[in-house]
Amino acid sequence: FLALGMFFMMNLLLATVYNTYSEERAADALKRDRRRVQYVADAFSLLSEDNIVRPEKLAALLKQLNEHQDIKYVSEDTATRIFDRLDQRHDGHLSRDEFEGLVDALRNEASRPWTSE
Repeated sequence: FLALGMFFMMNLLLATVYNTYSEERAADALKRDRRRVQYVADAFSLLSEDNIVRPEKLAALLKQLNEHQDIKYVSEDTATRIFDRLDQRHDGHLSRDEFEGLVDALRNEASRPWTSE
């Protein structure tokens, strides 16, 4: 009976630990999502003029990012392609909702294999 009781107690303890871990992980994911939204909003406010981001500003940002060796180099052609993909209204600039896709587009570009462009 003692072994059976220990077995059930260990299962109860494991279930409690797992539930706590799951709750903490969900809370961390929520915090991370909120921070990401805030960081993207801050970046938009820094780069925008009249609530739009012009291609020159995006090119200047990518040029500065290219100076860091730990970040994948983004060529001018790639920057133009990213801008065209994000500019869904085809009006020559990025609005706030279009700009929000920039982080995802850069992450997708960074996950591609390194090539000599």
